[in-house]
Amino acid sequence: VKRSKIIFITQSKFTFNTAAACAGAFYLERNELLTIRNSTFIKNAATMERAGAFYIEGSTKIFIMQSHFLHNTAETYVGGVYIKKAKDTKPVTVTIIKESHFIGNLGKTDYTGGIYFKDGLLVVIINSKFINNKAASYGGAISLEVKDIKIIKTLFAKNTCTGNYGTGLYADGRKIGIMILSNSIFLYNNAGQR
Repeated sequence: VKRSKIIFITQSKFTFNTAAACAGAFYLERNELLTIRNSTFIKNAATMERAGAFYIEGSTKIFIMQSHFLHNTAETYVGGVYIKKAKDTKPVTVTIIKESHFIGNLGKTDYTGGIYFKDGLLVVIINSKFINNKAASYGGAISLEVKDIKIIKTLFAKNTCTGNYGTGLYADGRKIGIMILSNSIFLYNNAGQR
């Protein structure tokens, strides 16, 4: 979907979809508002690059609520969700993820298993779970290259980064202004080197 104003995905299921690049299940470019609610993305794959489940480029506001990303894979970058700005657009204003699960997602050769935030001003993650995600580098569950981050009442468990930088979570300190972790749990996460 390209150049839309509002996208609302609710009570939907995306399963066993495959694409060579960008997104196994859903590709979205240049929209003002994206809301995903009560939906599941299961075993979708990008056989070459970007995102196994959902690729978002150039969106202004993103809300993911009560949704689940399970066992999605990408050859490079991220198994679950990839979020970035388009070349001639401003960064994502706000991304809110609430009561959602990212479980068993795999980025085979680069970046993260669950979510890769390439750009953004504010990311808020509340009461969510990141379990058994795996990547070759930059965070088993999440990779963050954004300005402000708030992670509240969220579980990171048994995520694995086989190479460098981050077990459950990787955040690029050169880009971060404020990072708040509150009432969250990091349990049995593993990294290969750092």
